Amino acid sequence: MARTTKTPAKQKGKGVTTLAPVEVSRTQPLQLDLFRLTDVPYTNAFDFYEMIPRFVVGGDKSRYYTPEGRIAEVRRNPDGTALPVERFYEHQGKGYSLDIKPALIKQKEGNYKAIFPGVREEIIETVVFKLAVEKGYFATYASDDDAKPENFTLFTSIYEIQRELERQRGAVSYSKPEIKEALEVLQEATYHLRSKDADTDLKFQLISDFGHFNKEYDDNGKSATIYIRFNALISSAILKRSWRLLNYESMMKEDSFLARWFRKRLSLMFIQAQLGKTYNIKLSTIINSSGISPYDQLRDNLAFVRKTLKELDIVERFHVEKEFEVNPETKRQVIKDALFVIYPTLAFANEQIRANHHAKKLATALPGEDGKPLIDPSLEFGGSPREREEARRKYLKAQAQTEQDRGKAKPGYEPRK
Repeated sequence: MARTTKTPAKQKGKGVTTLAPVEVSRTQPLQLDLFRLTDVPYTNAFDFYEMIPRFVVGGDKSRYYTPEGRIAEVRRNPDGTALPVERFYEHQGKGYSLDIKPALIKQKEGNYKAIFPGVREEIIETVVFKLAVEKGYFATYASDDDAKPENFTLFTSIYEIQRELERQRGAVSYSKPEIKEALEVLQEATYHLRSKDADTDLKFQLISDFGHFNKEYDDNGKSATIYIRFNALISSAILKRSWRLLNYESMMKEDSFLARWFRKRLSLMFIQAQLGKTYNIKLSTIINSSGISPYDQLRDNLAFVRKTLKELDIVERFHVEKEFEVNPETKRQVIKDALFVIYPTLAFANEQIRANHHAKKLATALPGEDGKPLIDPSLEFGGSPREREEARRKYLKAQAQTEQDRGKAKPGYEPRK
């Protein structure tokens, strides 16, 4: 599995871009082997990262709730620039402020236009994450600041991204220039995330770095290689074994942004789903945490979410508990918020059982003598009694070795033996 890949510091010739050297280490961390233990219909999703409302849905017509609770609109200046979007959302009981500064992308006419990461970028980011399950590696870069192993990088092509989009969403897909522009937006748009209690203050891009080895993608994109370096939130989550199975193929077939968001949200947060149990979420949380563009009237937002949930095949049923307040001017009751009480289908509950079992395998895996991960045999099924006993002995031996080596290894990075 391990390999060494080097890109030249400079390539000469027509249509060739100068690049900093990128090298994939011959020895990859154990976590990468575990990251690849994902079946084809699934992908790996990251709890904290996926819950950041990082996409501006609706383009120039997009609206959003500010941290002060008012509805604001994306406003474009005459020169094509736009002011940052300011949001507030909650995750795991903690409040966060998020500023999104758009990418400034040069257009065919020569002028520049501010573009926020939107639905196009959300879909392409999902595809890129899926490709990284099989083709992502920890790499080192030439500059001193980047010469470290915590740079998770995907080597792919515009053509490969387009083909994956077509496989998942049909013949109607994005063109190669649109995919390239989306990657540029993902790389150039900047985020500032701050927690309300001031223990989190992060500035990042969704893609830390994006480049190509030549410009053949301008013609067909088939043989051109590009590299995509993910941000530190992703690299860190992989090194911490902090990801969860997500049904990629089902999610990619959803036409609605909010439907895809609900699939991610329920998969990552409703981990103990079973028949009879419910996942409760407020309408205000759905709007703020998903990033959908809100309507003026709360009843319209309520109707939109109702319609989305009715069409989701992972939701058996749901009911809504409305919260009211008295309008001080009219003295009449008006809707203040609403609580959605969601019941899962049996199929979704079974998927969550599968994901929980997989998460336990990841958490308890140990490095074997050959450097490959050993899964706790009590979590595996199949094999003869003799094979299971042999697996148990190897695992116990690795367990003893791990206890002996504890405290010696570099924190976070688990090399193969």
